[in-house]
Amino acid sequence: MLTSRDEFIVAPGFSTDPLEEQHSVVPGLLHKYQNRALLLVKGGCAVNCRYCFRRHFPYAENQGNKRNWTVALEYIAAHPELDEIIFSAAIR
Repeated sequence: MLTSRDEFIVAPGFSTDPLEEQHSVVPGLLHKYQNRALLLVKGGCAVNCRYCFRRHFPYAENQGNKRNWTVALEYIAAHPELDEIIFSAAIR
């Protein structure tokens, strides 16, 4: 899809982080809902879909690597309320 001129309009209340994910305490792990978390196995996308609400997400800072996975797994182990982990692997 081609970019629309409307995408460059500065709108009141617009946020590049509508889900408040950029300040996550565990790199690559998004824990928004009580019982589930999203683990970013590989960061980045080949394209930015027009409808994507993670267009401005700092994937470079949330890369899937052994260190980040270790921290994420420790977090998951420390939060027994998590009963669903969703793996997300964007393809480049």
